[in-house]
Amino acid sequence: MAKLLEPLIMGNPLLLQRSEEVRDVFDPEIQENIADMLATIQNIGERVGLAAPQVGILKRIVVFRLPSKPVHDRYKSIADLGPQEELPWHAIINPQITPLSNKLETKWEVCVSVPGMMGEVERFVDIQYSYLDEKGNFHKREAHGFHARLIQHEVDHLDGILLPMRVKNMMKFGFESELVNRI
Repeated sequence: MAKLLEPLIMGNPLLLQRSEEVRDVFDPEIQENIADMLATIQNIGERVGLAAPQVGILKRIVVFRLPSKPVHDRYKSIADLGPQEELPWHAIINPQITPLSNKLETKWEVCVSVPGMMGEVERFVDIQYSYLDEKGNFHKREAHGFHARLIQHEVDHLDGILLPMRVKNMMKFGFESELVNRI
């Protein structure tokens, strides 16, 4: 039975460490980690991704979904999803990212580990990423726009990088309650 894990918040030193590669996808502990992460993020609600370090697991695992529309009305102005494929919750293991072009875009982001805050972050618009799924299958896919941004955000967590570390203009970082009504 999957258990709910406590999300770590900025200030916890585990969030600043680089996660280890998963050596055996079939290890029962890895499978349990994935189930627990999925239960945890689905319990939090209104979120689209969670990296293992965010719940104290220093392994290169991400769970995410790709919604066809913003997960909450307050994000309609900041999450311009555009036309995209909808993906249900699933896990990616040992993801690796390759930019497909030098095109960058600055958009607003929020983060489970920085609750109540949001900031503008520059990311590649088009990427390719490769990963293993929870059954050990290798995948390589392209991601564009919001999908690309989501993958880059979650992989940052695997490398010990938090949202505020990517904000270039601190005037574009603050509490959601203050900023969301002004953008």
